[in-house]
Amino acid sequence: MKKNGVWKGASLLLASALVLMSACTNSGSKSPSSSPSGSPGTEPPLRLSIQLESWGSAPKGGPALEFIEQQTNTKLDVTWIPYSEYETRFNTQLASGQLPDIVATVRPSGQLFSSQVIKAINAGVFHDLTPYIKAPDFAEKYPNLAKYSQIVWDSIEFNGKIYAMPRYTDPIAGNSGIWIREDLLKDAGLPEPTTVEELADTLIALSQKYGIYGLETPSKDLDRPNYKPLVVAFTGVNDWAVDKDGNFQYQAFMPEYKDFLLWMKKLYDAKAIDPEFALEQGGSKYSEGKSAAKIGTWWGWAEGTDDSVFSDAFKADHPEAKTIGLIPLKGPKAYTVAINPFNRPALITKKNVKEEDLPRVLQLFDYAASETHREMTMYGIEGVHHTVENGVKVVNDKFYADNIGHWYVLFNAKHRDAEEFVQESVQKGAIESDIERMREMARVADEKAVEADLQMPHWSVESPTYFEKWSTIIKDLNDNKIKVIMGQMTLEQWDQYVSGIINSADYQKILKEFKEGWLAANK
Repeated sequence: MKKNGVWKGASLLLASALVLMSACTNSGSKSPSSSPSGSPGTEPPLRLSIQLESWGSAPKGGPALEFIEQQTNTKLDVTWIPYSEYETRFNTQLASGQLPDIVATVRPSGQLFSSQVIKAINAGVFHDLTPYIKAPDFAEKYPNLAKYSQIVWDSIEFNGKIYAMPRYTDPIAGNSGIWIREDLLKDAGLPEPTTVEELADTLIALSQKYGIYGLETPSKDLDRPNYKPLVVAFTGVNDWAVDKDGNFQYQAFMPEYKDFLLWMKKLYDAKAIDPEFALEQGGSKYSEGKSAAKIGTWWGWAEGTDDSVFSDAFKADHPEAKTIGLIPLKGPKAYTVAINPFNRPALITKKNVKEEDLPRVLQLFDYAASETHREMTMYGIEGVHHTVENGVKVVNDKFYADNIGHWYVLFNAKHRDAEEFVQESVQKGAIESDIERMREMARVADEKAVEADLQMPHWSVESPTYFEKWSTIIKDLNDNKIKVIMGQMTLEQWDQYVSGIINSADYQKILKEFKEGWLAANK
């Protein structure tokens, strides 16, 4: 588990070039063929049933599955469940005990595992992977998994042990971008802001000069990623804080959180944010030119890199419109950065998977985290799903018919570092100055996230009271945040509201349970 003040090995691998994307133009690059290299193990194939979420037409068997099985010496029975149905189906299986060998789980809001999963873990339903992940030779045996940031492994610990494998491990501080209309900045003669206070003044100035909103406010939920980097800048905390003695504190109940609310109120009072943002009517869409800035990823803002930067209609009427990503801004407690270590981890059940087979299962995860698998999901099998023409891989109808790209969801395990996203922007035609800006944004976001010691300590501990009472405790929280912003609640009233919560028996019990779990895991 992560100790307070330490984030080992968390820096993004900014110096490495992306082999994957360069394969598009390099005729000498190697790609999967119908007879993949690498001799399978001498043992019989390991049979595994796997259940994953699907976002569309799920792939079936065929050459891609055969390739995966040959690479990993396995026989895989993969069941795809529609995303919208997944959580209900998983909970039913968990209750009945009829689980596949490997199953993705849904991470609930504010916690690593649901109460049902925790009960199953305590009942010994899932394997403890700690001895394998923390083994001295882990990096040697599983080199692709070893590329994950230490914050990923710290965040997936539960009660001091690792029961799940992380998935969706994009750059940890990825959602730390503030996009702003560069053309408007230049036209107004305004410099790029370097602090959150300068940002507020800039957004107000642009709003008043051009008759648009300053900041896009797509959600009324102020705990969403659309606002999180700003909140971190004011509080220095991503969600919960914990000190060296195991005392927890919730971000929104910190005194510093009021400074974020006042920052938003400053924009609201100046009409620089949509006055009806609480209705979520989409009246401030950046893509439609209705706002001067938005919060998003640090890599998606450059011309040609993301179709959602500007709508076709807006771009047609405003060809001069240009976005630039701001280097993370300095706030009172931290910079405008936020972390999201992973999502939807995968569990391995004990019922059918023997302990002695776990190294082979982890080899399957390591393959899914490899460049070989990533490239297969982009192009399929040579001669089946693509051909190479003048050194460029060209996919055919079979690629789409077999839903090859969907195989990336197989553990979604590839460690995609910052440079990989930069190189994707290169391939999409981003200009050199934007590319260098992305690299700088990524470098600073990583550096400042480490400096602020951002972590997710509440994921690592169990609190029955949290599951039972938390939604009730905070049922009015977001509404009251909005009331402060709109001037309908004074800071004194806010303090009284927060005091009533933090002094309540239920909240104090959550803190006690968090602390006991934290101290037990860190003793």
